[in-house]
Amino acid sequence: GGGRGSDRDRPAGEDGQVSLLVRNISYDCRKEDLADRFREYGEIRDVYVPVDYYSQKPRGFAFVEFYNPDDAEEARIKLDKTDVHGREIQVMFAQNRRKRPEEMSTMDRNRGGGGGGGGRYGGGGDRYGG
Repeated sequence: GGGRGSDRDRPAGEDGQVSLLVRNISYDCRKEDLADRFREYGEIRDVYVPVDYYSQKPRGFAFVEFYNPDDAEEARIKLDKTDVHGREIQVMFAQNRRKRPEEMSTMDRNRGGGGGGGGRYGGGGDRYGG
């Protein structure tokens, strides 16, 4: 029996887990709401709802990380363009690894104008080979 889809278009993390990007979530949607909805399709490693650094309000999107790429694929197909908290969500594979909160706050500060030192970080921590 053949597999479901090809692995080419599924960017997998270091341990094979796959993150889905969920867009257009309502601002009162909690991480637990998303976890309950997506858990129907497989075991979830993490749900992350980024918040604005200054207002601490959700930014309208989230990441749902699955252990199994096939579960992520099924959730993407079944939940894309479905209703969560009165809004039609969009579900797609996340292209990059998600940003940690510290990185998000740095990005928010850098957007706000004003000078600042160089933000260059050395090292080659991101390995995408495979």
